[in-house]
Amino acid sequence: MKIRTFLPTLLAAACLLHTGSLFGKEFKLPNADFAVATVDIPGSWKPEAVDNGVEAQSKDGSFYLSIVAAGTDKGVQADIDATKDMLKEHKVKINDSTEKTGKGDVNGFPTESVTIKGKDEDGPCTVTILIVSIKQKVLVITYWFNDSELSKHEKEIDAIQKSLKAAS
Repeated sequence: MKIRTFLPTLLAAACLLHTGSLFGKEFKLPNADFAVATVDIPGSWKPEAVDNGVEAQSKDGSFYLSIVAAGTDKGVQADIDATKDMLKEHKVKINDSTEKTGKGDVNGFPTESVTIKGKDEDGPCTVTILIVSIKQKVLVITYWFNDSELSKHEKEIDAIQKSLKAAS
């Protein structure tokens, strides 16, 4: 399965697009009525508003990204489990024994991360789930990428992460 055919079942529609950005499109997360954060995603990634966030994919289909506001009554672990279930539905075989957790930050916001190695129909892949705390809310950022293609998209991913800002 090419990642470009992947549409996660966790997500459905609602974000505001801002067309003035030179980088791509600015999304208000989780939506225009209740924004906690904004993020810019390259237009070539064809970002789409989804329920409580945005999803996008690199033009070559090797890198998938979703950012959603979550962690409500389910809890963060439930969001991680739901992401793993969704990946299994899309025939991504994850190897739980490779799971690594960590703490860090994205553009100054504290994060907790889970990184898991796996395999999809294109070969070895990696899934990283970042739990980002912003304004006492949680964003779940999911990256799913083909290991051999990561270096091609590192600059774009870095720019996306640096564009993440708390909404005013």
